[in-house]
Amino acid sequence: MSKGRKRKPIPLKIAGTIGESVAIACPRPPAHLGTNAAAKWRSIMPILSKLGTLAESDLTLVEMFCVAYGRWREAEKEV
Repeated sequence: MSKGRKRKPIPLKIAGTIGESVAIACPRPPAHLGTNAAAKWRSIMPILSKLGTLAESDLTLVEMFCVAYGRWREAEKEV
């Protein structure tokens, strides 16, 4: 026996419209990235690009993630 009405799923809300955020192709890693950071870039960018939601405005965040990942890998190697 259920209590009350069944909840309806809430549709995913996407900010803006498709025309405002154009998906981009998979760019090459920035030249300044270290070896580990560049390897992470090359491993995740095809996945993000394939989703079709990667915008140019996302590249800085991906770059920051890759730099942090590269630094973490280097720190782990030192430990």
